[in-house]
Amino acid sequence: MEVINGDYMTEDFLCRKGNRVFRAHLCAFEDMRTRMILGWSLQETANSVGVVRALQMTFENYGLPKTIIFDNGKEFKNHWVCGNTWKIRHTRVDPADLDADVGILIELGIKISFTQVRHGQSKPIERFWRTMHEWFDKSEPDYLGSNTALRNDEAKKFRSAVEKMKKEDIEKIPAFEDVETRIGHFFDWYNNTHSHTGQGMDGKPPAQVMTENPYERREIPANYKKYLFAMRYVKRW
Repeated sequence: MEVINGDYMTEDFLCRKGNRVFRAHLCAFEDMRTRMILGWSLQETANSVGVVRALQMTFENYGLPKTIIFDNGKEFKNHWVCGNTWKIRHTRVDPADLDADVGILIELGIKISFTQVRHGQSKPIERFWRTMHEWFDKSEPDYLGSNTALRNDEAKKFRSAVEKMKKEDIEKIPAFEDVETRIGHFFDWYNNTHSHTGQGMDGKPPAQVMTENPYERREIPANYKKYLFAMRYVKRW
């Protein structure tokens, strides 16, 4: 819990709400040392609500990290989560001259770091996304294929099968809530059972490595708990 890493991923399969079919977006946070998936949220679109819900799960189950590495998406850079952190870092104006409104993480004393733009290596959670693609996404009945821009023939095959589902029996496409439940089961398996071969893991599952490397848990201060995750925004009069 010294450094955690968060990102959004667009799933490589479809789900539905009623007759509306779409690709869901998954936000997750991973502990850098143990590869533990700490918190997550499945959303219809990549948005700040998903980020906050995933953070809330992380903080409630594992306490506060010292540093969070974020992707550069607007859902992470928003005022609700980061306050004016992004604006202060990318302006030549003296920060003291700006309205130093703070977000959730600044109020908690958490350091915020943003990854390099279009630089996958600066987001370690990308390795987990590849694992999830192989072990979860490909098992879905409406899998669309990965990297479709380079594999057009395969993409056409998968998309043809999905179009057939939509025309003949749309209920064959999994419901959003069912996908959400299965993702939760997958994370339980990954954290507690998956033999991780990454550096420093020695083939152990993330939860075991977390147990073997105890840390001093930092809790949300009591006076913050009631309003911390309430929506906040700048209002102009």
